[in-house]
Amino acid sequence: MSKVLDALIHFGLLSTALIVFLNNFNHLNRCARMAGYYLLVTFFFDAVAAAIMFNKGLAKLFGNNLFLYHILTPIQYVLIARIYVHVITTPVLKRIILISIPVFILLSVLFSSTIQTINNYNSYSQLLKYLLTILWILFFLKQTLVLTHYPALMREPIFWISTAFLFYSTGNIIVEGMANYLINRYGNYFERIYYIYSILNYLLFCLFIVAFAIKRK
Repeated sequence: MSKVLDALIHFGLLSTALIVFLNNFNHLNRCARMAGYYLLVTFFFDAVAAAIMFNKGLAKLFGNNLFLYHILTPIQYVLIARIYVHVITTPVLKRIILISIPVFILLSVLFSSTIQTINNYNSYSQLLKYLLTILWILFFLKQTLVLTHYPALMREPIFWISTAFLFYSTGNIIVEGMANYLINRYGNYFERIYYIYSILNYLLFCLFIVAFAIKRK
């Protein structure tokens, strides 16, 4: 699959998810709206990244588009954390998640200014985002199974949002964990696993479409 076709599928699914989100905005709860904002921010940064990737003039001007993800990653984490602050009921956990937001931003800035500068892929910040996301989702699922706040969980947007983030984050951690092997074995890490990231993105957008469409207030 070419990068052009991948971009078409990526933005096709992302745009579809955003259309469903905007069409149902007035009927969505707070968590679903926050997930929609996540997609809006992602769409903007991905569109700029695609423009740099496919436009030779912009590519020459900026060098690469990796600097965008040093900005996007903290924004995405803030939105994810806000979702689970809202749905998790344990006061201590809510406080921990809130504290994690400034801590994550500070660590991202530290990584971007020292270990992985803005022209490099920010894998440390990405991995931290995935790990924390999985952690909050697992706490939410444990709370839901024990306290049974949702009598019909599969009819709730948060179920599909959590499923989307859980598959996406877990898949990306596995891929990142294979990075050293792929570099040593194949040399060009990004070329070899580029489309694995793409498939995980497709799944994320599809599950978000379900989350936005499944319920009306």
